[in-house]
Amino acid sequence: MLVVSTTAACGSGPDGTTEDTRSAPESMGTTSTDGTNTTVPTTGPDPSTGASTTEPDGNGLPDACTAQCQRLGECAPELAGPLDACVGDCLQAYQGVSVCSEPASALMTCLSMLSCEQLIAFYENEIFDPCLDQFTALENTCGPGCLMSGLMGPSECSLARVCGPVTQDYQCTGETCTCVENDVPVAICASAGFCELATDAQTATANACCGWDWP
Repeated sequence: MLVVSTTAACGSGPDGTTEDTRSAPESMGTTSTDGTNTTVPTTGPDPSTGASTTEPDGNGLPDACTAQCQRLGECAPELAGPLDACVGDCLQAYQGVSVCSEPASALMTCLSMLSCEQLIAFYENEIFDPCLDQFTALENTCGPGCLMSGLMGPSECSLARVCGPVTQDYQCTGETCTCVENDVPVAICASAGFCELATDAQTATANACCGWDWP
C-alpha cells in the first residue's frame, strides 16, 4: 500500500514507495427528492492513458486518499495492500494536521489522475511531474523541509525520508531490510515482518537498525 506523508506526517521524497488501490464504477444512480432518478457519472479512465479524466468529487481528503489508493492498485497491484489500509494510512498521515489536509488532498488528487507510467515513476523514480507543484506545496506546508513516503507490499516494501539534501530509505525485500542513505547502503537487518507493521512500529524499527532519528 502506498502513502506519501510529511514528517509532520507526510511523505518523503516519494522515494519510496508509499501508499493501495482499486477502481470506481463508471456511474452511480441517485434518487432526487421529487422521486426522479438521476445518474451521476464518475469519469472512467482516459482510453489513451488509463488515467481518470476528472478530479474526485468532494469529500476533501478522504475522497482524495481513496482515489489515489484506487489508482495505485490499478497500476501496481503488487505494491498495494488492502484499500482500507491504504486509505487509513493516508488519512492518519495528514488528517490530524489541519494545515496538511488541503495540500495533501491536492497531491492525492493529482496522483489519482496520472497515467500508470507517471504514477509509478513518481513513487519509484522520484519523477514528480506533473504533480511537482502539489508535492512541493505539501512539503513546504507540512514539515521543516522533510517529507516521508512508503511503498508497501506483502513481502517487499520501503519507508523513506527526505530532508533537504539527505535521503534515507529503509528498503525491505524478503528476509532482509537495508538502510540506504543518498543511494549508499549503510546497514542490513532482518526484516522480521517489517512490511506488516503499523507505521509507528516501522519508524521505530528503521531507527533501531539504521541509527536514524525519524520522528
